[in-house]
Amino acid sequence: MATLVEIIHGALWSTCLAEIAELQVADALGDTAETATELASKVGANANALERVLRLLATKGVFEDLDGRFRHTAASRLLRTDHPQSIRGWARLAISTRALLGAFSHTLRTGRPAVERSSPTASGHTCSRTPRTHASLTRA
Repeated sequence: MATLVEIIHGALWSTCLAEIAELQVADALGDTAETATELASKVGANANALERVLRLLATKGVFEDLDGRFRHTAASRLLRTDHPQSIRGWARLAISTRALLGAFSHTLRTGRPAVERSSPTASGHTCSRTPRTHASLTRA
């Protein structure tokens, strides 16, 4: 059962991580712990929503939660754009693939590519890439 629960929650975890990467929260977080309110003002996010996501990610060690103040871990530093081994682009891919995954049932029912349902400009097996998706793929 634990394996199934972990799989079910996988989309939640990757979505949270992708949005944190998209907002560049790791870049905004300095060397000292900051509140979600402080970070939200830097990245243009809602403080309450950001705090919930940061607390959730802290349970997996992505950030450290010090009674409502968040600081970097080795994992969160990998989401920084200036980190030599940054995986920010890879984390952001979850945003780009959401529509495709949402149309996956089309593939299971028909055997046809999900991209046919997720992108009105796609033809056959070719996915029309936006500049944002292309940039994420290039950096990943």
